Amino acid sequence: MIMHFARIDDLYVVASEALDRPLWGLDFRALLNAVAAEHPTLVPVARQTTQGKTGNLVLQRIAPISRA
Repeated sequence: MIMHFARIDDLYVVASEALDRPLWGLDFRALLNAVAAEHPTLVPVARQTTQGKTGNLVLQRIAPISRA
């Protein structure tokens, strides 16, 4: 499942097919908590990383797009 996270001016937005609608807010942590509360099955299960650490979130950083 893919979730998109963005910051637009002072607002954060979370969008995904799994969500009924995009979520907007000033507090990024509060948005993450809202996603987890609405969809507890989306919270990833901990797994062993290649470095031997326990991790449960994979981030793919994409170059930011800025306004001219």
